[in-house]
Amino acid sequence: MHPQLGYDRLLDAGYLKPEAAAIALLHHERHDGTGYPLQRVGEGISIYAKICALVDTFESLTAARPYRRRKDPFTALKIMQNEMIREFGPELFKEFIMLLGPKG
Repeated sequence: MHPQLGYDRLLDAGYLKPEAAAIALLHHERHDGTGYPLQRVGEGISIYAKICALVDTFESLTAARPYRRRKDPFTALKIMQNEMIREFGPELFKEFIMLLGPKG
């Protein structure tokens, strides 16, 4: 319920436009439709929510947790590519990798 509750609170506070608050609502949606709360697919998910989900996953994997050690960035990207690529969509994931790479 937290995506809907967060969205509602942000709208009620009046600080954000609905498009910005939608990030809170859609940040657990997945490109392949396996997310929640609305099971949206692909283009039905705001690009900003997709970016938030991808970056949140990367941060989660590369941060130390009480229950596991942090992963180095390369290992985190390999996990995301091998186990989660359908959740983010290949194009967005490719753009994220390019963003992290050296400037050419």
